[in-house]
Amino acid sequence: MVRKVVAVFVLGMGLAGGVAAQHEAALEPANTNIANTASLPAENILLAESAPRRQSLAFGIKFVLAFGAAPIAIRLVAWITERTGGFAWLFLVLSGVAIVTGVVAWMLPAGTRDRR
Repeated sequence: MVRKVVAVFVLGMGLAGGVAAQHEAALEPANTNIANTASLPAENILLAESAPRRQSLAFGIKFVLAFGAAPIAIRLVAWITERTGGFAWLFLVLSGVAIVTGVVAWMLPAGTRDRR
């Protein structure tokens, strides 16, 4: 539902022109934040179910990675655009990160816990 609302605002940004596009662009970060926040309960449930023991360690690692990713990403964007003058190499690096993340996720053991 939330993603559909965000899609409507993005579509509105594409179709609007002038002042209307500026208003849509001003609202877009709030809508994206709503969509990201709406996914947090599902993310936390998945993490709690996949780490039955040492849940505090799992959540600690999650938050260290989440809060550490933003400064690293900002420096990566600045470094790549400074060196290459564009974003093409940035997208290639991010594609590599996505592939590595997918491979690591694929290698995770399958859950065999009993559902209550």
